[in-house]
Amino acid sequence: MKTKAVILAVILLSFLSQVLSQDHQLNLEKYWYYRERLKNDFIYYTGDPTMKGSHQPVECRMNYINVNKADYVRMGDATANLGYYIGLLAIEYRLLKDNGQETDETLLELYNALQAYDRLDLNAENCFRDLPINPLPEDWNGFFIRDDMENDTVLQNYFNVTEINSGYDNCCHQNDSNVVSQDQVIRLFLGLRLAQLMVPDEYVQERTIETAHEIITAMYYMYDLFGLGIDVAVWEIKNPITGEVVPLGGQLIELFPLLWAEAESASNITSEIYGSEHRSWSNSNLTITAWKDAQCNIVNLIQGTIEIEFEIMLYVLGFPVLPFGRITWTEEVGPFNSAMVEELSLLTNDWVQGQDNNLYEWFCGICENTEELYNMPEDVGIFPQFPLLAKLMYGYNGPELIPADYYKIHFFDTAPPCGAHNYKFDERDDITAPPMAYSKSF
Repeated sequence: MKTKAVILAVILLSFLSQVLSQDHQLNLEKYWYYRERLKNDFIYYTGDPTMKGSHQPVECRMNYINVNKADYVRMGDATANLGYYIGLLAIEYRLLKDNGQETDETLLELYNALQAYDRLDLNAENCFRDLPINPLPEDWNGFFIRDDMENDTVLQNYFNVTEINSGYDNCCHQNDSNVVSQDQVIRLFLGLRLAQLMVPDEYVQERTIETAHEIITAMYYMYDLFGLGIDVAVWEIKNPITGEVVPLGGQLIELFPLLWAEAESASNITSEIYGSEHRSWSNSNLTITAWKDAQCNIVNLIQGTIEIEFEIMLYVLGFPVLPFGRITWTEEVGPFNSAMVEELSLLTNDWVQGQDNNLYEWFCGICENTEELYNMPEDVGIFPQFPLLAKLMYGYNGPELIPADYYKIHFFDTAPPCGAHNYKFDERDDITAPPMAYSKSF
């Protein structure tokens, strides 16, 4: 189980612990037990977010049992997990405040997480210069690396492992596989939006707006067509040092189906200062149609590979020109891309009109149509956290409200005391994801 799934499960715990009267104290104790393990065993928590590798969750830690292999910590999709972590802290802050409890520690942890993003953004360019130099002020520009954790003895000792497997250590000064991508952007937007909604703190409000604005701005470029002074507007994520389009969700063809929702999500965060973040075709009929096609096919996306056809419009000198034909968008098998569609639907409060009356009910329908997939229980669909998050962000008092006992039975009662874990018996190893503590016995 990866960090993102566990942190979202912890969000469920944090939200529900305040609304369930039965076993209230037990639920609170389990939540804080998980939270302390997340902080102490899966985050390099130094109190100084300028230190490399600090204040963002690792994706998992591997403990091999009776096998002559190295124990290690893996960073993986580190900024996506940072986004979930920011969202978790925001919800925790809100719950503490609403219940008249102390919020200073949670707020400080949130400050550190937001500043960890600043560090990853500020230092990204140094990975692509021939000789790393001190970051320049303009290097804080929406182009970021996913992690900057080094495989050194200090960090190995901190996590009690023999190896740190990080994108920074594997890719910095070698390739750009550890940089911003579409899924990292979306998950950061989710964390920033939750922080903006839940935490009425001046510093948090400022950082969420500025960060979202820089990230979405870095996804849009004006190209000089063949050096002729003709500006062509293109939504792509480019490396500002190499000038190359980044892999893993940075290409025009990859961004296009979700582009309306990404720009709309950023706008919802930044509109107070910057207004709309839409540029050229991000708010055209073509991009809206492509987005709606993705939403309408959400259950198929979860269940397997599908093909969606859509058209792309180019803008030259600020004016639209004819589409250059229909493009076939083939999705990967599994829930990866469908998760992005659900997250963007949450961020935009947008659903397939006509299917349901609101976002909450649309999310419920997705769960009902995906029960038992990907090892989910018999009566639990995939992504059960989204109805709860929709209710938290937008409210819901309709007839399809999921009883609190549903979540208690399937998530509180079945959550292992030691935290999340996944055994691979063929290799006799234990893959441990936050908030599971490091241990060789269970």
